[in-house]
Amino acid sequence: MRGEDSTPRGLLSVTAPIMFGRLHILPVAEAVRRAHPALGVRLTFVDRVTHLVEEGFDLAVRIGDMADSSLVAWRAGETRRVVVASPDYIARNGEPKTPADLRHHDIVSFEGVGATDEWRFGPQGRTSVKVRPMLSVNSAEAALDAIERGHGVGRLLSYQVRERVEGGRLALLLPGFAPEAVPVSLVYQASRRSSPNIQAFLGAAKSYFAQAQIRA
Repeated sequence: MRGEDSTPRGLLSVTAPIMFGRLHILPVAEAVRRAHPALGVRLTFVDRVTHLVEEGFDLAVRIGDMADSSLVAWRAGETRRVVVASPDYIARNGEPKTPADLRHHDIVSFEGVGATDEWRFGPQGRTSVKVRPMLSVNSAEAALDAIERGHGVGRLLSYQVRERVEGGRLALLLPGFAPEAVPVSLVYQASRRSSPNIQAFLGAAKSYFAQAQIRA
């Protein structure tokens, strides 16, 4: 058996949501590879909740509160669900002032993890509205493209829309009704706490997220 001070080697399997993985986990993996040439990294990006033991993953990204208390979690940041539309769509259809107004708007739905047609707003999700999507896709990028082209209003996570909002291609809607932020965590089995491979990846992740902060 290798001790805690052993050199990372072999293969480390990591899973994350597709867009988060491309934006933030791939750079961490690249840093790990540069620092530890004997360690290979296998990245699997999927927009669903994966099971570490059953599917053979060493580390996973979880967005939201932890339901499995048997996992160790390191918090990388936080995010929240936000509502967006393109300036062109708003100019043609007006801007919703309350969540209830969304019933009168075209909805573009991203069918990702935790997706539902009942959108909740405010502290503890006390305000909810049932929406009827006119376009549903299973890709965050595709949903964002459709929203940006003026096909409707969409709800995604703040890290997913940030670049387009900051670039003026999308506008945030209903900011006064935003729900509470949820954590973004890297999780692994408690029995793997001393794994040199996991500690190498966590070390690179801590350095990365200290610079590229994930904030709601």
